[in-house]
Amino acid sequence: MNLEYSDDSFTTDWIEQHDRLPVDERSFFYHERNQRDWWEQNKRIRKMFVDVNLELKKLIRANNVPSVRMLSWSQLAHSIGCDRATLKHVRRYYWVNELRNQLLALLNDAKQQKSSPKEDISVELSEVEGLKVSLQNQRNQTAIWYDKCIVQEEQISFLERVLAKREAKIQELVTRNRQF
Repeated sequence: MNLEYSDDSFTTDWIEQHDRLPVDERSFFYHERNQRDWWEQNKRIRKMFVDVNLELKKLIRANNVPSVRMLSWSQLAHSIGCDRATLKHVRRYYWVNELRNQLLALLNDAKQQKSSPKEDISVELSEVEGLKVSLQNQRNQTAIWYDKCIVQEEQISFLERVLAKREAKIQELVTRNRQF
């Protein structure tokens, strides 16, 4: 069941799954009236959810996020002149709770959006420009360190060759001294 319908399309109020009462053959005389009363109460409940949905959206658009208390079982029941037990009746609890949870999710989303700071676009652009400059500086530093690293590797390679030659020379001198 979805809350996204306007007042004009609210004429399709009968929902077979929710509005059909089981037939009690002993009190068949009252069955028609019970069925009509049940259907009218379900119609009022659905209308109340549509009205609350529209009111919530209007408040959210005005940047005035209402309290969760607005969607409490007792507040919802009071708005249509019944009690919580009527809303929580076993035969209608599933769809009523589903509609209530949709409204709670809408309210929760609005609260999260309100709590997240909305930064000015110019501030964001200057921040992006600052990050670009910082990135370029880091690239330059990386290039400098890379050049230094290459120079150091060349020096290490040169020193290893010199060391190898000197070790060879020392080895040669040691072998000559042993011969004498």
